[in-house]
Amino acid sequence: MWFHNGLFAIFVIGSVNVMEGKNTLHIGILLEDVAMDHKIIEQIRDDINKEFENTIKVHLSTTIKIHEAVEPFVVMKSACAMLANKAAVLISSSTCSTSLTLQSLSEEFQIPHIVLPRTKCSLMRDTDYLFSLSINSRHVDNVLEGIVKNLFWKDITILYDDTISYQRVREMKETLENAISFEDGGPVKCNHLRIFMNKTLDSEFKNLQWQLENLLKRSNSNSNIGLKFILLGNEENTEEVIKMAKIMGLTGSGNRWILANPEHSLSSLQNIQNSTGIAAIARSRKESSYTNGWIVPHGLLINKSEDGTNGTASKEGSGTMQRYGEKDEIYDHIYDSILIIASAIQNYRRPLNWDNVKPIENCLHYSADIVEEFGNVRTILRDSMIKNLTISGRTGQLKFTEDGEGYRLSTSIDLLCTKYNKEANATLWNKVGTWLSHPKVRDMNFNLTSMLFEDKTKGLEGRELKVVTTLEEPFVMLDPKSKPNDPPKYVGYCIEVLEAIKVDIDKIKGVHFNYKIHMVNSYGIKDAKTQIWTGVVGDVMNDKADIAVAGMIRNYERETVVDFTASFMRYGVGILIRKPEEQVTVFGFVEPLNTQVWVCIGVATFAIGLMLFVVSKMSPYSKYPNREDEGEDDSNEFSFKNSMWFALASLMQQGGDHTPKSISGRILGAFWWFFTLIVIATYTANLAAFLTVTRMVNPIDNLQKLSDQSKIKYGTIKDTSLEVFFKEQAKVDTLYENLWSHMSTTTPSPMVSADKDGYARVKKQDYAFMWDYPVLQYQKKMDKECELMIVGQPFNQKEYSFAVQKGSDIREEITLSILRLQESGELEKIRQRWFEQESECRDEADGGSRAATGIRIHNVAGVFTFS
Repeated sequence: MWFHNGLFAIFVIGSVNVMEGKNTLHIGILLEDVAMDHKIIEQIRDDINKEFENTIKVHLSTTIKIHEAVEPFVVMKSACAMLANKAAVLISSSTCSTSLTLQSLSEEFQIPHIVLPRTKCSLMRDTDYLFSLSINSRHVDNVLEGIVKNLFWKDITILYDDTISYQRVREMKETLENAISFEDGGPVKCNHLRIFMNKTLDSEFKNLQWQLENLLKRSNSNSNIGLKFILLGNEENTEEVIKMAKIMGLTGSGNRWILANPEHSLSSLQNIQNSTGIAAIARSRKESSYTNGWIVPHGLLINKSEDGTNGTASKEGSGTMQRYGEKDEIYDHIYDSILIIASAIQNYRRPLNWDNVKPIENCLHYSADIVEEFGNVRTILRDSMIKNLTISGRTGQLKFTEDGEGYRLSTSIDLLCTKYNKEANATLWNKVGTWLSHPKVRDMNFNLTSMLFEDKTKGLEGRELKVVTTLEEPFVMLDPKSKPNDPPKYVGYCIEVLEAIKVDIDKIKGVHFNYKIHMVNSYGIKDAKTQIWTGVVGDVMNDKADIAVAGMIRNYERETVVDFTASFMRYGVGILIRKPEEQVTVFGFVEPLNTQVWVCIGVATFAIGLMLFVVSKMSPYSKYPNREDEGEDDSNEFSFKNSMWFALASLMQQGGDHTPKSISGRILGAFWWFFTLIVIATYTANLAAFLTVTRMVNPIDNLQKLSDQSKIKYGTIKDTSLEVFFKEQAKVDTLYENLWSHMSTTTPSPMVSADKDGYARVKKQDYAFMWDYPVLQYQKKMDKECELMIVGQPFNQKEYSFAVQKGSDIREEITLSILRLQESGELEKIRQRWFEQESECRDEADGGSRAATGIRIHNVAGVFTFS
């Protein structure tokens, strides 16, 4: 069968123009785009009839059917209706399956068939009656050969979708592998992978990611950097693949892509332009501007109606003119198709009745023995189109190969590349060169106006670096001295380090560079849904910045998409809380000794008093009075009451009314006095400290205690690497699992948007803010209210570094400069200036006590009360 299964079509039948007195050649036009205007096509036909009215005695008549995508069998019926109406040639632009069906019909009935370029179909049959206005695939391969040779690519991966035949990919591989050989590295190696875009899968996005990940695993490369891809597919699939490649970090950063379908529409290329490291082979468009509005300044112009819609066709220069946009490309191809037919008739010098075309009735049920009857005029027209035709059309030179393939012999191909546009502050397509086909010579056909891919080997000499950063004290801050109307100026630790690097490289290497800073809102993470990097990391990765100068830590995820310089400072995570309120008690005078000591002192006092009473009763010496006390009654001198009084008075260092007379009593008293001497001295020393220094009790002093309690909420800045750290650690550590559970489920959320929000929340609520330890130290010192304190030891130890693009040539010079500044002590001096400034608050040890102050009334209120 010469028709295939496909999609359905609904047709709008256009008019047929017949001019009396002339032969009429019927043309059948089938288009798959309901937005096409058949009036414009009729105007094109009339313009060509007018142009050739004095040179040919043939009037061109058109039957136009503009249809939606339908079943190819329906298209076949419409084509047969045109053949029954004596159509001598067909012009079509349709889906792949429909196009193949029409090509089969053309071959069976020997009907010239002009196929317009289709961005969604790359399949093509080779027949003697096929004329394709698309770029010859051999020319595309020659362009790729020149690019690969120019850039010295030796290992390439060809990705193609299900609209591309393997035969096409094999031809491309053979061209690249057999035609190029490097003296220093052998031939080019081409791998290939077919990408399946299964629309029925709910997980289509993940399916594509899985395919690309498996490709990387099978590749010989140890990293995802410096990979070379040639992508061959329709524009819809191309956009999806580039989108996923960008998510996976496979665009920019030394990776290179070439889009090898030259028929991509301008709108499709626009959707891809925000990614770097991408080149495209594109059909040349006359006077096209690829970076200024995507205007194609040629083709038929039409009047613009007062309501803003496109009106009737008009010649250039009349009325208010408005181009019909990207559709002008397909209209230009229709113009060239009809021009080819008219020129072929003009070039056939012999007399011929061009109207003598036999109708093909009911072509769906034809008999094989009558096919030859239909060839006469149609075959002559076909031969004239191949052998005698060389004209200049709106889409370039129109001349077809004579080998039966039906491709244009002369081709002009533009080379486009995505590059950062400073004025637009965006990555845009730039035309960097043109490839012109030559029938015999394939080399030296390039006319490159600039590097195909942006030069990454310029180094620092004379360069203005694009620096991206984000505000965070003390790393980067707005200069308080800058005026409101002036351009913003920045100061801070990182800015001073960058200045030191600039001076060092100039001094050591004699290399001078400048830089321009632009600001973003965050350091950046990879979005969980889109997988796209944001913040400073995203800017560096997507070539919007050469270097990120900020207090940014290096971790595994970031290391996979950007490179880091040598570290300039150590990093750790601290816990910032509000200082607990001072604990005040009127009985503070008892605090120097704990309860157990006070109980022991009381028991000892009672025991000593009791022992003195017993010794006095048992010792015979206690019965005799002293000589100086003769005549007095000493019988009750050390009664139980007096013995207790003696022990208590001795404890207070006041002494008693009497002293023991017996040797045993005096020994006991002496040891008691020694005991009281030590106790009183210890108490007095501690009392001085307790009355003049206020002690504070810290509710938490490490992560474990923070996790165990529920009164104090805790969190960090959302969408940061520290948040990702807690989330990932929760999968392997119970402590972090509890911490992350609290941070991710507590309502309202304990996560904050910025560091300043965290500091404010600490002061106002029972809240612990976890962030960079050096930054927390700086903020604590700058806190004039002396309300902040850091508890515990730093955890998650890492390093601060600057980030550059993968494979960047500036990384080595900046790394060496940082190492020199470290060894000279300059970096330490800069660190001390910013992180060890004189504190706005009285210096104190974290988790310790305030400096000594005068004794206040509440310190001794208990003594007055007791008295």
